[in-house]
Amino acid sequence: MFRTRSFLIVVIAFFAFTISALPSRGQEGNGVKNAKKDKWNVAIIIHDGVELLDFAGPGEVFQAAAGGRAFNVYAVADSTQPVTSQRFLKLTPNHAITDCPKPDIVVIPGGNTNVLRNSPAMMKWVKAVSADAEIMFSVCTGAFVLADLGLLDGKEATTHWSALKGLEKFSKVKVCPDRRVVDNGKIVTSAGVSAGIDGALHIVARLCGMEAAKKTARYMEYRWAPDGKPSSELDSKSPETQARVLWFSEDWDGAAKAYAQIVTHDPKDAVAHYRLGICQTRLKQNKEARASLEQALKLGMEGSDLLATLGRVYLLVEEAEKAGECLEKAVRSGSGEYFAQYNLACARALSGKKEQALAELEKTFSARAIDVNVALLDTDFASLRKDSRFRELFRKYASDRPLRLVSAEEPGKPLVVTGTIRDADGKPVAGALLEIYQADNDGNYTKEPGKAMSESQSRIFGYIRTRSDGKFEFKTIVPGYYPRRDKVEGDAAFIPKHIHINVTASGFPNRRMQMVFVDDPRMTEYWHDWAKKGRHPVGNPTTAEGGLVRCTCDLTIQAK
Repeated sequence: MFRTRSFLIVVIAFFAFTISALPSRGQEGNGVKNAKKDKWNVAIIIHDGVELLDFAGPGEVFQAAAGGRAFNVYAVADSTQPVTSQRFLKLTPNHAITDCPKPDIVVIPGGNTNVLRNSPAMMKWVKAVSADAEIMFSVCTGAFVLADLGLLDGKEATTHWSALKGLEKFSKVKVCPDRRVVDNGKIVTSAGVSAGIDGALHIVARLCGMEAAKKTARYMEYRWAPDGKPSSELDSKSPETQARVLWFSEDWDGAAKAYAQIVTHDPKDAVAHYRLGICQTRLKQNKEARASLEQALKLGMEGSDLLATLGRVYLLVEEAEKAGECLEKAVRSGSGEYFAQYNLACARALSGKKEQALAELEKTFSARAIDVNVALLDTDFASLRKDSRFRELFRKYASDRPLRLVSAEEPGKPLVVTGTIRDADGKPVAGALLEIYQADNDGNYTKEPGKAMSESQSRIFGYIRTRSDGKFEFKTIVPGYYPRRDKVEGDAAFIPKHIHINVTASGFPNRRMQMVFVDDPRMTEYWHDWAKKGRHPVGNPTTAEGGLVRCTCDLTIQAK
C-alpha cells in the first residue's frame, strides 16, 4: 500500500519543518546512562556577536542525527529579542532563559563571548543548568564561559587557536592546543568554528553510537575524523545502552529484539514500548506495533510524535475511525502537525468523510509540508479522485518538481516526457501551469462502465508548473489506443495515441493541445496535417535499455 512506501517521504518533510520532543519519562542522570529519555533537550545559547558556524554547525548535527529522533534542539538567549550574528544575520531565540525547557545538553558557541561573560543573568543561568545537564559543550571561545564559572578547573580543554594563550591564564585548566575536541565526560570543549561540528558529532557518537554519528556526517557531506575515543561510558554493556545504540543506528531488527527484552523485564517502561513500536512499524509488523504504541500511551507517554505514529499504524491495520481520532489529537497538539495532518486526511477519506478529508489535505498542501505528488498517487484518496475539488487542490498547489502521473504498478510502457515552454520570441516561460491527462494502457480514461471515454473523469492526470527556465518533466506510461470511432470513415476513425496538455500562463491565452508520437502507425498523413494545423506537438520517442521510453515536448505559446 502507499503508506508503507511513502512513510519516509512524509516523515522527512515533517522533520524538515519541526522536530518535537516527547516528554522524558524516567530517571534523570549524567552521562549516557539515562536510557529512559526519549530525546535529549539541546539548548544552544545565542547572543549578539555569536559566531555563525559555532552554533549553526552543532545545530545542524543535533537536528539531523538519527533522522531527528535523538535531540530536541532550540535556541536560548537572555530574552526573546532578536540578536545579530556576524553583523548581518538576525536571529530570534526560541526561548528566554526564564522560560527555557530544562536542557540535557548546553551548547555555548563563541564569537563575541564577552557579551555572555558580562551578563550576570546569563552566567547565573549557565551555572544553574550545569548542575543537572548531562553535557556542557563549548565551541571556540565559549570555553571562557565555562572557565569563568570554574567548570574547567582540573580539566583539559581547547578553544580557537587565536585564544589558546588567553585560556592558559586560567591556571587550573590544562589547555590542549593540538586537540580538536576534548572530552572530560560532562564537559566537552572543541576548537574554533568548524570544530564545533566535530564536537557535536563526537557527542552524537557518545549518546547514540558511532554508526549514528557517521550517518549524520555522511548526510552533511562532512569529512569527519573522530578526535580520540568517545567516553568510556560507551563501553557499557547494559541492555538499555545497547538498545539505544541499535535504535539510533537504525538497526530496526536488533533494536526491536533489545527493546522487547527491556519491556519484558520492565513492563512500565513507556519509552521502551514506544521505541519497540517504531521498530515494529519499520519491520512492517503493524499489529504488534499497534499493541506496543497503545501500551506506551496507556503508561502515560504523551506527545504528537506518539499520537501521529499510532494514528498511521491504525491506518495500516485498516482502523480508519481510530486513526482519525488519534491523528486529530496529534494535530491539535501542534508540533508535528503536518505529518499528522496528511495522515488525518487519509483517515477521513477512508472513513467516507469527504469534506473533512479535502479540508485536511488543503491544510497540508498550503503549508508546503509535502510534495503534492505524494498525495496524487495515494490510494487512500481513491474515493476523492472523481471530485472536481480534489483535482482543483492539485491545480492550486502545483509545483515545478517532476510530476509522476502513475505508480510503478500501472500497466504499460514507462514514459518520461521533458520539454520547455517558450514564447514567440523564444524566451522561456516560467510558472506556466500544465494540466496533463491521458488514457491508460487499454485506451480508457476510466475503469467505469459507460464512462470509459470520459476525459473529465480521467484516472491518469496531474498538474505541474514550469521552472524558471521554462522546463518541465513528467513520468507516466505510453497511452493505449482508443477504440475505432463509429460512423467515421478513413484514417479519422483511428485516433493515434496521445496525451492531453492544457497550458495556462499569465499574459497568454490558454492553449489546449494533444501530444502525439511520430512512430505511431496511426500517424498517417491525415493526422500529421491535423497536428500541423492545430499546432499539436509531435514527439519523437526513443526507447532506452530496460524499456523506458523518453520523449521531448517543446511548446511555443503566443501572447494575447
